[in-house]
Order: sequence, then C-alpha cells, then structure tokens
Amino acid sequence: MKAALLPTIIAHRGESHDAPENTLGAIRLAWERGARAVEIDVRLTACGEVVVIHDADLRRVGRSRLKVAGSTAAALRGVGVGGWKHPRWAAERVPLLTEVLATVPRGGRVFVEIKTGPEIVPALVQVMAGCALAPRQVLFMSFDRATMAAAAKALPAHEACLLLTARQFFGGAGVAGAITTARELGCVSLDVQRHRRLNTAVVDAVHAADMRLYTWTVNRLSTARRLAAAGIDGITTDRCAWMRERLGDCARRRAGS
Repeated sequence: MKAALLPTIIAHRGESHDAPENTLGAIRLAWERGARAVEIDVRLTACGEVVVIHDADLRRVGRSRLKVAGSTAAALRGVGVGGWKHPRWAAERVPLLTEVLATVPRGGRVFVEIKTGPEIVPALVQVMAGCALAPRQVLFMSFDRATMAAAAKALPAHEACLLLTARQFFGGAGVAGAITTARELGCVSLDVQRHRRLNTAVVDAVHAADMRLYTWTVNRLSTARRLAAAGIDGITTDRCAWMRERLGDCARRRAGS
C-alpha cells in the first residue's frame, strides 16, 4: 500500500449490509464489530429535532407516508423502520442525532451527512453544545454548498467536508476547481463518489492542498484495494467489518512478501 496506514473504513449508515440503515441497531453493530467510523444522514423535523434518516419520508424504510420535515420526532418514532430488513429489526425506530452520538466509543468518529438546507445548522449547533464528544470525532458534510458554508462557519472546530459526485469532481473546473470551491466554503476535506479516475495523482493533488479525500460507496474489495493503494484517507462501505478485515489481510500479505 502507498500509505503507511490503511484508510479509515467508514460504515455507511451503520453496518447496513446486515442491519437496517441509519438505525441504532446498525450503528451499534458497526461499533461492536470494531468500526472506527460510521456515516449517517440527518434531517430536521417539524419540531426542530435532528433525526437520523436518509429519505425525506418514511415510505421506503417504514411503509409510511410521513414526511420528516412535516412531522414531529414523536410521530416519526411511532413507525418501525427496521422490519423491511428482517423481522428481528422490527422494533427499530428513527433515532435522534443525540442518541447516535451517545453510542460513539472512545476514538470513534461520526460522518454526519446533512440532507437538508442551512436551516438545520442552528439545531446542529445546539446538539453539539450538549455533546460530550471531542470536535474531531464529528465531521459534517453535504452536497449543498450553502449548507456547508453555514456549517463550517457555525461549527469551526469540526471537520467540514464537501460531498461531490464523480461528475462534479472531475467535470467543470476539474479537481483543482473542486479544491478551490471547498476551501472557499471553509471545508478541509472532500468526499467523492467512487470512480475509476480516483487514483494516486488525484489523491496527491488533494493532499498537496492540505485537505483529506474520502470516497463512497465502495463494496468491492478490488476497488477498495486500488483506492487504499492510492493513499485515500477513507472508504465508505455497506460492509465495514468485512472490508476492514480483508483489506487488512491484503496489507499483511504484502508486508510479508
């Protein structure tokens, strides 16, 4: 591997290959299996609570028409959001961000993807004011530039990360343009959709700008090995424990050869 250390393997919405995404069950399973970081999605409810869910409504995970922005946290938590994965997860509910942060072990990190606009930022500031975690343990990221600018300004002690699709990263002004945009927003890292053009030269360019580079969502070992060899800082995957173990095995075999 190019880097002395393996990249951080980030559990996408928790250990979501085996447990229902963005639930306490999936997040706790990731920690139990030794994850160093988990990625979650957050939205703002009608009552101003920050909840952990990817979609704007509960149709996919809860077979309910409730919309997150138009519902109270109590109403959302009245719907089971785990039974679609397996009956044993039927009791899972939409968690509050505060509940997820309370699960983080010593040294663990949470990558918080903001799925709404800047209106959620004051609520995030309030949550973090009451959080016992060190600022370095909680990263905030979004595709929305106005949201990232607001988050970076309001939460300067936390890593701010700009999310980009591969087309956004490699198109337009290219990698250099993406780096410039991220800096202007106050971001210190980029999280980019996996793509064959993510290589050592790209990683080096981001690192030369004193920024970190992560990628999502990688479930193939061959892709993860290539990206790890390129020196990428973090790889988000649905199979965190599986991926971490196999990447570690690859590194050990290379070290012994």
